[in-house]
Amino acid sequence: MNIKKRLFSASISRKILIASCLFFGVMLTSFVIHIAMTSEIIFNGYFEKEATHRAELVQHQILKMRERLSSSVNWFESSQRLCEAVKRGDRNDTSSLVEEAFSAFGFDYFIITDSSGRVFYRSTDEGKFGDDLSLQKNIQTAIRGESGVYFEQNSEESFSISATAPLRDGG
Repeated sequence: MNIKKRLFSASISRKILIASCLFFGVMLTSFVIHIAMTSEIIFNGYFEKEATHRAELVQHQILKMRERLSSSVNWFESSQRLCEAVKRGDRNDTSSLVEEAFSAFGFDYFIITDSSGRVFYRSTDEGKFGDDLSLQKNIQTAIRGESGVYFEQNSEESFSISATAPLRDGG
């Protein structure tokens, strides 16, 4: 009888141990899943807010750049000095005026074409002129006498913001 009692008590303690291990394992698994899900929710919320904030900053910068370009277009459109330099065909005077514009407006590049869309002056390579840009929509707009600000995608990863305006000689 003593042996049966020992076997019975050993099997009960073993059953309790197994049940306790299973319960602990289920609780541990549940806890880990809960922590993982909570972390994912918290991190997703954080990264979503961060991405939204950065997108708003970029959008704000683009709008500021567009406003700056719009106001600068008005200056170029009515610059008698620039118009006279272009009319005279004086690239040196045009270059000095463009340098002033670069420092005042913070441009990256600058192109002046004649009324048919041929390059008269290019800030990135002053010695290169005469090429035809008349097929570009922004140049066509300026030739028609209209001003505009344009967003153009240059490749899959980059875009540019440009502005065009006709030069007006007061007449």
